[in-house]
Amino acid sequence: SRSAPWQHGTNENTDRLVRDYFPKGVTDFNEVRAQELARVQDLLNNRPSKTPGYRTPAEALNGRLVATTDRHQGAPDHPCARNAPVSSCAPAEPHRPPAAIGTP
Repeated sequence: SRSAPWQHGTNENTDRLVRDYFPKGVTDFNEVRAQELARVQDLLNNRPSKTPGYRTPAEALNGRLVATTDRHQGAPDHPCARNAPVSSCAPAEPHRPPAAIGTP
């Protein structure tokens, strides 16, 4: 499938990072073991990046999840603090999904 123009930079950067481990013209991916692919995948997925403040993608996501949770669990009288049923624990503000990258 084709990628959108706003994805091209990310794709090219990822290709460059993959080629650091598997040089173009030298690597035959039919000969690369699944364990080696998984190792490189793990290295790249856990590589800190400038964009999310030099954190790994997992650290950036965890920070957002903690911030969302902390936003409505801080008050002692909040249902979450009283071990009330999950259904009574609503966020302090309506949930809005993040805008897709590249949209205004």
